Amino acid sequence: MTSRKPASVMFGQSPNEAGWKAAIHMVVKRIGRHYGFQAFNSIEQGRTKTYTPATIFLVTDHLHHLLVGNYMRRDKTTASDEDKFVRAVFRLHAGIFQAYKDWCTHVELLERLPQLEYKSLVKQRGETVLEWEYRLEELVLYFLVYSESANVRHCPELIWFLFWILRNSTKRATAVMGISANDPSSAFQAVYSEEHRGIIRKQEHLRNKYDQQIEALRREYNIKANGDLFEDDEIADLRKRVGKQVRVLMPNGIEADLITDMVVYGDSGAFVDKIIEPVFNYFAREVLDKKTRGKDIQARVAYDDCNDSVCSKDRVINILSDLGCKINRRKRTIVSRADPYSVLLAIGSEGQKMENMATNTVTWETTSWNFQNAMAWWSNKVFGKTFMERRSWLSMGRAFFRVWMLLIMEFQTLCVCLWGWDNEKYRWYWVSTLVGTHALGNLCYEIAGAWTQRGTREVRLHGNPFWRHHAWGVLEWLVILALLALCFTAQWVNFFPNTPNIWWYAAGAYTGIAVLQAVLSQRDGYCISLTNSVASAFRMCHLYPLAWLFDFIGRSSARGPAEQHLAPYQLRVGWGTYLSNAVFWITVIACKVVFDWYAVMYTMKDSVIALFNYGSWLGYDETTGQDTGFDLDIILCIGRVIPGFIVVMNDMQIFYYIVGACVGGLKGLLQLNLGSISSFQELVLTFHKAPQYWGKRCLSNQGKINIHDHVRRVMKDPSSGGVGPGRRDGEATRGGHGDAGLVSDHVFDATASILSTSGRRETGSGFSRLHLDDNDLPLWLTFADVWNSSIAELRDLDLISNKEEGNLRFVNIFLDDSTIYVPGMRPIMLPVFFYGGQVVRALESPGDDPSQGVVLSEIRSLLVYLLAEMRIVSREHVKVLCEFVPEKKASKLDHKQMRNKSIAQVSELCTCIKDIMSPGLSTFAHGEKFKDLRKVLQGLLAAARLEARLVLAKPSRKDHGKAKAMLDVLNEVESTCLDSMCWAQFWGEVGSLDFLYPESQDREVARTNVGKVADHLYKMLNTSAKGAQPRGEEAIRLLSFFMGSLKNPTLMSPPSLDEMLSWTVLTPHYKEDVYYALNKKEVAGYFGMKGADVSDISDLMNPNDDGVTVMAWLRSNYSLDWDNLMERLSPHLKKANIEPASVRESDFDEGAPLAHCRMDLIQWASYRGQHLSRTVRGMMAYEKALRLLAKMENPNPGISPLRYIAGIDELVRSKFSYVVASQNYGASRKARNPKDKWLARGVEMLLHQHPGLRVAFLDSQKTASAEVQFSVLAKANRERPFEDPQCVSEIYRIRLPVNRLPDPDNARLGVILGEGKPENQNASIIFCFGEAIQAIDMNQDNYLFEALKMRNLIDEFNPPRYNDDTWKSALGPYASRRAGPDAVAIRTKAEMKTVIEVGHAPDLRTAEPQSVIREVTAYERPWPDMRNMPVALIGFREWIFSSDSGALASFAAATEFTFGSMVQRIMTWPGAVRFHYGHPDLWNKLFVMTRGGVSKATKGFHISEDVFAGYNHTIRGGKVKFKEFISVGKGRDMGFDSINSFESKVSGGNGEQVMSRDVFRLGTQFDFFRLLGFYHSGPGFFINSYLVLLSVYANMWMLTLLALTDNQELQDPNDPTQVISTLTGQPTSIAVQQLVQIGMFSIVTYAIELLLEYGLIHMLATLILQIIQGSIAFFVFRTRTTAKFFLKDVQYGGAAYIATGRGYQLHHNSFVHVYSQYSRSHLYYAAELLLLLILLPLLGWSQYAATTWSTWLVSVSLFWAPFWFNPSSFRLENTDDDFKAWLLWMRDVVDVETKKTWAEWNKDELAKPRNDNSQQSNKLATVVRGILGALPTAVLTLGSITGLENTEWNKWAIFGVITGVFWGVVLVLGLTQRLLVTRTHYRIWRLIRTITVVCLIAFFICAIIFVPTIGGGVGLRNFILIVFANFSTAAVITQVCMYAFPSNLLSRTLVDKSYRVLDYILGFFLFFWLFLFSFLQVFDWVQTTLLYNIKFKQKLEQARILGGNNYISSYIDRSLERNNNNLRTEIRRGVRRGS
Repeated sequence: MTSRKPASVMFGQSPNEAGWKAAIHMVVKRIGRHYGFQAFNSIEQGRTKTYTPATIFLVTDHLHHLLVGNYMRRDKTTASDEDKFVRAVFRLHAGIFQAYKDWCTHVELLERLPQLEYKSLVKQRGETVLEWEYRLEELVLYFLVYSESANVRHCPELIWFLFWILRNSTKRATAVMGISANDPSSAFQAVYSEEHRGIIRKQEHLRNKYDQQIEALRREYNIKANGDLFEDDEIADLRKRVGKQVRVLMPNGIEADLITDMVVYGDSGAFVDKIIEPVFNYFAREVLDKKTRGKDIQARVAYDDCNDSVCSKDRVINILSDLGCKINRRKRTIVSRADPYSVLLAIGSEGQKMENMATNTVTWETTSWNFQNAMAWWSNKVFGKTFMERRSWLSMGRAFFRVWMLLIMEFQTLCVCLWGWDNEKYRWYWVSTLVGTHALGNLCYEIAGAWTQRGTREVRLHGNPFWRHHAWGVLEWLVILALLALCFTAQWVNFFPNTPNIWWYAAGAYTGIAVLQAVLSQRDGYCISLTNSVASAFRMCHLYPLAWLFDFIGRSSARGPAEQHLAPYQLRVGWGTYLSNAVFWITVIACKVVFDWYAVMYTMKDSVIALFNYGSWLGYDETTGQDTGFDLDIILCIGRVIPGFIVVMNDMQIFYYIVGACVGGLKGLLQLNLGSISSFQELVLTFHKAPQYWGKRCLSNQGKINIHDHVRRVMKDPSSGGVGPGRRDGEATRGGHGDAGLVSDHVFDATASILSTSGRRETGSGFSRLHLDDNDLPLWLTFADVWNSSIAELRDLDLISNKEEGNLRFVNIFLDDSTIYVPGMRPIMLPVFFYGGQVVRALESPGDDPSQGVVLSEIRSLLVYLLAEMRIVSREHVKVLCEFVPEKKASKLDHKQMRNKSIAQVSELCTCIKDIMSPGLSTFAHGEKFKDLRKVLQGLLAAARLEARLVLAKPSRKDHGKAKAMLDVLNEVESTCLDSMCWAQFWGEVGSLDFLYPESQDREVARTNVGKVADHLYKMLNTSAKGAQPRGEEAIRLLSFFMGSLKNPTLMSPPSLDEMLSWTVLTPHYKEDVYYALNKKEVAGYFGMKGADVSDISDLMNPNDDGVTVMAWLRSNYSLDWDNLMERLSPHLKKANIEPASVRESDFDEGAPLAHCRMDLIQWASYRGQHLSRTVRGMMAYEKALRLLAKMENPNPGISPLRYIAGIDELVRSKFSYVVASQNYGASRKARNPKDKWLARGVEMLLHQHPGLRVAFLDSQKTASAEVQFSVLAKANRERPFEDPQCVSEIYRIRLPVNRLPDPDNARLGVILGEGKPENQNASIIFCFGEAIQAIDMNQDNYLFEALKMRNLIDEFNPPRYNDDTWKSALGPYASRRAGPDAVAIRTKAEMKTVIEVGHAPDLRTAEPQSVIREVTAYERPWPDMRNMPVALIGFREWIFSSDSGALASFAAATEFTFGSMVQRIMTWPGAVRFHYGHPDLWNKLFVMTRGGVSKATKGFHISEDVFAGYNHTIRGGKVKFKEFISVGKGRDMGFDSINSFESKVSGGNGEQVMSRDVFRLGTQFDFFRLLGFYHSGPGFFINSYLVLLSVYANMWMLTLLALTDNQELQDPNDPTQVISTLTGQPTSIAVQQLVQIGMFSIVTYAIELLLEYGLIHMLATLILQIIQGSIAFFVFRTRTTAKFFLKDVQYGGAAYIATGRGYQLHHNSFVHVYSQYSRSHLYYAAELLLLLILLPLLGWSQYAATTWSTWLVSVSLFWAPFWFNPSSFRLENTDDDFKAWLLWMRDVVDVETKKTWAEWNKDELAKPRNDNSQQSNKLATVVRGILGALPTAVLTLGSITGLENTEWNKWAIFGVITGVFWGVVLVLGLTQRLLVTRTHYRIWRLIRTITVVCLIAFFICAIIFVPTIGGGVGLRNFILIVFANFSTAAVITQVCMYAFPSNLLSRTLVDKSYRVLDYILGFFLFFWLFLFSFLQVFDWVQTTLLYNIKFKQKLEQARILGGNNYISSYIDRSLERNNNNLRTEIRRGVRRGS
């Protein structure tokens, strides 16, 4: 191909863009139509039907965006436009099809049938078959399949399987692929054809215009609307016949052909109907339907199973055999007996197979198509379970076997050293037992694999891993363990006298092999087995028998074999990362071992020996004085060791935090330069360096060249650019408000004007033309433009005031030829804040600070400029005034005073000038002002004269000449201007100062500049450092972070804008708020739904129960922002005559004076909440930033402004797009309720507010057979207002497969089969055309400051550069070797430049190159390059904007701050275990779209869908980066319930993760050190949280047991004459363990990051404040939440996505709500700890405080937190109301808030342990866990009974008698109550109950006090022990009944009654303290003040006072409701009794 048109150089745009788009569309249309993809889909709009473009047009635009809009743009070679397109196709093809090649290699398939290879087609059809079009066809086919695959996109290898079938369909592929370039349908023919230019829009127009004619022809020829896939001959015949009729109606040839295609092919959809829909419905049955019916994940075939099913070689071969393809793997040949695509389409057809033996072909005669048959084929032949996600700790053990084995062996080693090392004879025997432990661990590993991966009756695993691997493993390790045991026994008994060291030989051999395996497989994460690795090597050498032998041996390797169901990618990291990680973890392990030895284990040495040797529990009978032979001292020893063992198992987490904090802190300090700017003062000090940093790090090299070229170009020809004198400040300086970058034109032209005119007029003048170097000035100007635009954005968002905006902005000076140039003056003036306080410091304490010199020089330059512009001094005077050098320091007091006075006079001068320039002054007033001006000037002259004389008085004569010249100038000025007569003439109507008058028409630019300079100079002199600083913390944070990030060394210079990658922001949205409503009732009225339920609409005006509105909270929390809003609305306030201080939200309501400003208020409030509108506004800053950078780096090259702006807009569109996946928008706009209507209206407002925004949604249409769903992309219809029903226009409408499952609940889930968010992302990802995808949640934020650095971040994907140098390298002799085995081979004809040598070496500078056209092959690395771990994901920081929304929000923000900075920093390096955490990560779309997408979606399993996606792409060889030079905002949960709900969701999600194949693959394929990082930064954190809280209980259990058994002091084993405590060293040990328990060490990470970024004072203040606010209680409570819900999910499953809601928690939750949320998970645990804490001192425990303080902290925190963080919990009225409501709830009255009775709630809480929903995967394991869980309590019961003291009677008899009496009375009372209550004898029952209670109290008093005096009594201590034993016994019986007999009615009744009693006891206990604290009203005041702020506290009190009746009325309403519920309950009971 030869170039026909010159290339356009503007923005790298192709000159033939329309031609290439037409060419792409020709290929897409040709292939899409022939394979049955969608062209159009209809939508009913009223009575009309409109057809919207579908998949074919979507794929056209997608490929055009990638190939033409980006790949061709990035090609900076001098090649022709055609060659650039060819290379773009080759490069994109190589990137997309790497995954296809990997899959084909893994399943041993050819990528294409031999006859479909390009070379074969060339032989068949000639040289006219173009290779680029051949590859483009494959790209088109893949994108078509991908775009219509719906939920199949979750299975990337399944898509490749379908692609293989379509690509190798001999019938269809040969018809439409690999066609000749001469074919009319070839892309080559469309490139330069004018007829094809508008073909895309023409098709849409024709489809809608001729709809009726098209439908008539279809009916005539019996063609279905959704298309039939006819054979080629049928299509040809139909085209011929239909074409004749169409041409009669339409003479235009192309239009006739288009109409013919529409008739013949239909609107199509056959691919979806015949291929995707059966697969989709199989997914629906397995993923959704079975989950709905209660099936756990192990009984369902998940998306991952379906994907893995087509990754099995044997299974793929069997499937293809069914499809007519016979494969010989050894010969790598395929024999196609039938067309696979035709056979696949025919599956499900009712008909018969016709086999022709003569031709060896198979055909299918179809009569009808049955969807169920097709689904059955996929179910039986293709899909199946490939991995069993069994709920068991064994599953975790398999994944983290190496970690747990390390910890267990460490504990064993410590025990050996502690208790076995002293025995010299056997010490090495004890050491050698580690060998047996290792072997036993491997046996347990194989048993775990066999147990978890066994099949069930319902599900059978593919590949049969039980028998093929694990059974052999168990057998092998049993043999090994038996051999080791025999060797040890033989050594011990000396069985082989001639071989006395047999055990040492065996142990040494085993150890050597284990170490060798560990060393050899340690480096390569994927090399997990020596035998498998050797087998792979033999297989590569074709030594198959040896390979089979080693495969057989390797089946039972201690780690899993190479992955069979997924192509094995490399998981290795670079040597640098590996070694760094090794050093990191060796340091961690070393610290842990030292800690464990000295702080945990060593303290137990003597005490355990003493307990074992001298302990006595049940071994001695006190009454008989004889040994019982029943000694339980071993239990005491185990109990003494258990807490230490638990600590050893989890304390590595501590040292991970500590060492990680140190490493992360050092990295942040030394490598990232974090904390360099932590305050506004530090920003001021470094501000003068910002432009250099900006130019170095944020401007591209090409951009800087363009800027300098533009300046030079304008210098040579000033008429080519510039700003006229009529340009006003408001037009230029405020450009950042509307269109970023408008200032750029001015500043560049101003720069050029300065350089050109000053150079022309001031040549040889001898003074510097500019204060800055000419090379730096463009950087200052571009930086000023960026800075001003960003500051303007802050003002628009009301983060700063008008005054603060003025202090922060650069000020531009407009220049023309008449402007007087002063040395040291810039075309811009630095912001006022830079000068704040500098003048005062310079006068008071002058020094060598360079910034002071800059400030003073700037002031003098501006003052001289003012005098020169006012013609008071001449141009000649300017030089003298600027060259004069005064004394540096004041020599005398009067000199210092004169300087201070002169500064004041300069301020007065500026004031006079501004007054004179103000409009409306009379002539007299002008005269007075000019008189004042003369006085000021005279004063300044006197001060200047004094300065000159002081210089002349110096002994040194160096500066005398300048001083004399200065005096001469001053004298001349005084005589010519300031003389009274001359002055009157000077300011007259024709004088030099007349230009200052506002009405003057002369020197307009000079007047503007003088006004701006005077105003700026005045601010410089009168603004203090504090006054120049913004008051808002958010503004300061933004400015500081931006300035600090410019100093971050990792912020590298970006590529030019046209070379950068494109990206799309994708935000999933369901039903979350878009905007606040002002008044929810008004919203209902607006939509014509008055009286409708509006309770779920979030509005600003309606108060809660306390009378507080959301707006009141916002005004109190954002008071400065509110003032700024009022200032912005001041014109409207003045017009309405309202004072800003009195404005309330009601003033904006309908009919109020500010109703027309309501949108300003709504936006202001919504931008401070967590609403979609805030996210969209923030993310659209990217578009604004790109436009600003595009204008800045690409100044207008001299074309028309319209064409220039159009080019800028097109460039920005090609690089950025934003898609909001508003899943429910389609249903909301059709809904009939105000909430959904308001949501849809909000989305429409966003679309109109941001024209570049797109919204993707699911839409439904009912048809005769089913409800059809569509995936739709829409944009704003700018021709209609957003109130119009047609305000949104659709771009694409893609029909989705029909969900044919029964829908009894009318849920209408459609394609939402799995988790909602990932399914929503999947449905909309086809509309994301960018090369990268940014995952953004709908509660995030962004600003222009950060958006400007996005280009730098995207470049971290390391995209290749395409220029002449790289192209020459690709053509070099070693290019193929450099490019690697996956090289992109680009074969093209190129013009080669060569130099002809003539006798000697030529001079390359003068030699004429010769052009030679020849065919060449270039070799380039593919991108992404799988051989070099391509970057799949880039993460970066977030700031938490909700941190100022109360104490809880700050705690949540602190956690997020630590995780988003320090933790992820060390996870990335050295850990290499940073994955995807949802937001705001940036995905490499070309990598992930072919490998599973951005999230996983299996229902009820992939709860943490984003983390699973990170796992997936790490497994597939992707690399993850984390950068800290850029950030976005993020809102976190702000309420106690929502925070804990989020934590429970995350914990439950991790419970699912540890069962998954992803974690198993990572756990078994990571190298060991990387595995340690993965464990402790991921699932291990949740496991350790559980172990931490387990250790809390274990400590208390151990202390209580020792106290009960009276084993606190025993004989010293080292000195029998001494007595030691069994807790020798225990206070220290327990203190250490307690620090572990409450997680205090984890605060180290947070503290160090605060110290690093904000300094010591800020760190201490933050930590102290958070501790005062209750952070310790919060974090302890959250740890319990983490542990409980993680354990709950591991045991029972059932994790689900929880819509936490992120609104402000301003309302009080009732006690019933709090209790029902947290009692079983938190309060029971706290109560159990409290019971042991109270019991312990009663048993006479010594060192009580030292050993129990942290347990008290944990218990009290768990009790305190839910009430402290519940607003108004300590308000007496609320407590009283809650108490009465709780009593009713306990009596089974429905609670108003929870909507449940106690019985219903209790049933739900016990449903999982009882297996009421039949969801338990292993009932036996549940029973065993339950019974084992009761054993510790049973042991304490036994200890309590045997611990009775000083009794003359038998202990068991005493216990039995008292227990019998007590439970006998309880039983009698129960029977009596039942008898009397059922007969309504309530008063008799109350009397009996009272008498019984009194008698019981009297009996207990007698038993405690009187009986011991008589003899044989029990005493207080014994009585407490008996009560405790009874309580413990009841607890044990209850737990055993609950788990062992869950279906027995008697057992269930007993358990329910036990829990009811416990809830009564616990409830009364809690209310005692609540009433006490409520009565002391100070708690209420302190709570509200600390949780929120004082202002909100005041507003809350005002609301309570003003709305006092609200409480009374609400109290009465609630009481009436409770009474009604109570009455209804009694009626129901009466009815039941009567029946």
